[in-house]
Amino acid sequence: MLFVFLSDHQQIVSERRVAEMRYEIQNVVVSVVYDTELDLERLADFLGETRYDPNIFSGVQGCPFSR
Repeated sequence: MLFVFLSDHQQIVSERRVAEMRYEIQNVVVSVVYDTELDLERLADFLGETRYDPNIFSGVQGCPFSR
């Protein structure tokens, strides 16, 4: 019984760590996008878009650009 409890606890801890790592990776991606927003605007203009839309990343959890 104790072994089952310990293995369940380890599973919960590892799932939480995976979620934390995903969040950390998303923050890095968002930081890079945020820091280079002006360059992305120019690239979008070059490609014929009307303007760079920061909401393109709104699907990322914890993203400051989300609506």
